[in-house]
Formats: sequence, C-alpha cells, structure tokens
Amino acid sequence: MSVADMLMRRMTVGDLQTLFSIECADDARAVTITDLACTSNEIKPGCLYIPPAAERDEEHLRDAVTSGCYAILLPQVWRGRASTDDLGIPVLFSDEIDKKLGLIAAHLYGEPSQQLAIFVVYGMRCHSVARKLSDILHMLGNPVGTVVEGSSLSLSRELEVPYPLNAVHLQQQMQIMVEDGATAAVIAADEATLAPWALVGTAIDVVSGQDSVTQLYGATFSEETHVAAASERQITQVLVQSDGANVRDEAARQAVSMALAAGITPDSISQAAWVSQELN
Repeated sequence: MSVADMLMRRMTVGDLQTLFSIECADDARAVTITDLACTSNEIKPGCLYIPPAAERDEEHLRDAVTSGCYAILLPQVWRGRASTDDLGIPVLFSDEIDKKLGLIAAHLYGEPSQQLAIFVVYGMRCHSVARKLSDILHMLGNPVGTVVEGSSLSLSRELEVPYPLNAVHLQQQMQIMVEDGATAAVIAADEATLAPWALVGTAIDVVSGQDSVTQLYGATFSEETHVAAASERQITQVLVQSDGANVRDEAARQAVSMALAAGITPDSISQAAWVSQELN
C-alpha cells in the first residue's frame, strides 16, 4: 500500500452531507467516494465529479457516468433540471461549491498540509521568493516541494500541474509531496499559480501578505501561523554573513524573512544562502 493510499480517507456521500452541508437523497448516503475530478479529463472510477461551468450539460454528465464517476456535485440552481434526471448515480447540490472544495479535498486526501511545513509567499516577486526560500530549506536538509506557475516540484521531480491550481489540485499536489517524503512546501500565491479559493483547507505555517492571501485565496490562519515580519536590519545581517549574498536582492530578503519567521537561526540561513549561491 502506498503512502497516498494510507493517507486517503474513506468518504461517503453521507459524509459530504454531514460535514459540508451538501444536499443529497437519503438513498445515496452510503455511496463511497474515492477521488475528486474537476474536469471530464480527470474522471476515474469511483470519483466525485465537480464539473466546471463549461461542462455542465447533459452530454458531459452522461459521459461522466460512463467513465465511472460515482456521484456528481452541481450548484443548487441545477436542482430540478431535466439533464440531472435518470443519470443512475447520485446527483448532489450545494451553494458556494468553490469555497467548500478545499475542505472536501483536504478531508479526502488525509489533510496533507498537516504533514508539511507550509510557506505561502505573496507579492510581485513571489515566484523568485518561493524558489529562493525552497533553496534555503533544501540546503538546510529539508525535502521540499514547490508550487510555482511553470515549475512546480516535489523534491526534484517536476509535477504536471493544471495552472492556475484550484483547491482540489493543490491538495492533490501536496499529497504527492507527502508521498515523496517532503517535509515542507513553498507555495507562490499569485493568479498565475493559484485560482480563487485555492488555499481553503490548507494549514499554513508561515505567510507573507496575510490579508491579501485571505481575501484572494480563502486562506485561514491559526495561532501557530507565523507572519514574515523580520526587521530590515535582521535581514541585512543575515545576507552580509552569507559571504556575498546581494543585500539589495528583494526576493532574497523576503525569503530570509520567511525563514526567520519559521524559527530558523540567522547563522543557519546565512550558511544555506551561501551554499545555494555557490551551487547556482
């Protein structure tokens, strides 16, 4: 049995009703869901299919049944439409589906973000910051996953990712990282990398741009979440000690700030930044 299989939780349509206020017929409650599909190309036997607006038609719904999906989730406005009749599988309904997908996915995939130290980077330079922070964490001996538009990685393995990632896709990628042995993940939070509400269901340990990440991507924070807020003097001292790191490199400065927020010592960050420069 793979790590992914062990992480996966058994989830029934009844669980969706109880935990996430998804409406379903009583005789559908015992149906078990084994995966999630957000497009017709992702459908696997046993999955819950959540069709995008472009696929909410009778042809796509019937094709989904033929492909083996066990249930379909649609917006409430679809209740009573003829195209949902006689499909032969449960058709579920809910309001604000986008805001619930991350919670459903996190539950089904075994809360992968709870197995990782999650860093969420927001801002104009978030791609560069995410890569530099990943390098620092890697040099300190942490197996790292990175979610950045165009170059997402699980350790050194490139991930096939549909950008921008929605909440389901993000949970799936984090599950892959856990299976590969990662202990940390760095996520760039911008519109090229993440879709709206993509961070719902993700437990975040360190964040920059807290308010924007909440408003744009539905992130929530706990008392354990740290906000990157190191002083300019602290950051400069770390970079000066790294023997040649560019103290004016704003991406490097933000990466250092996030590493400090995670509780990594300045000396360790300086050494990691120096090694990263030498290798690059």
